[in-house]
Amino acid sequence: RTVGVPQPGQAQPGPKAQPAAKTPQAQPDAKTQPAQPAQAQPEKDLSQRLEWLRALVSTAGSAMRKVLAGLKIHHIRIYLPVHRPDAASTAIAVGRTQAALHASLGVLNNFLDLRFEALVIQPDFTGTQQGKEHFSCKITTHLIIMVIVGIWALIRLKKENVI
Repeated sequence: RTVGVPQPGQAQPGPKAQPAAKTPQAQPDAKTQPAQPAQAQPEKDLSQRLEWLRALVSTAGSAMRKVLAGLKIHHIRIYLPVHRPDAASTAIAVGRTQAALHASLGVLNNFLDLRFEALVIQPDFTGTQQGKEHFSCKITTHLIIMVIVGIWALIRLKKENVI
């Protein structure tokens, strides 16, 4: 007797029974399984992008802080005449301008090295000084500071796998 060859009178072997996994009831489970990793992938991709963005912004902020600390803004000269139609409104406008400018300069002085030569906010009751506003300054820094900060930022971004 030979294995695999049917004998006369024996029934032909039919196709093998399908495993239970391919029944119509099991197919919806098979469809949902590939969908779950596909949903997890965008969340992982989004978290990676947010982490990349956080590292980039953090490094850029630190680099800018170091660059600004190395800047020196000196010989600042500001002349600002303030004119309104009547004397009372001119006086009020001068007070508001001084308050706003000095508050702004106080905040900027926390981040920058500011050295003033002249800061003049002058009331212009007659309107003859209009168009004569003036601002000038000198900005200096050392090249070595900029180079060192640039190298530091590149090393930090490389360490955090951003670049």
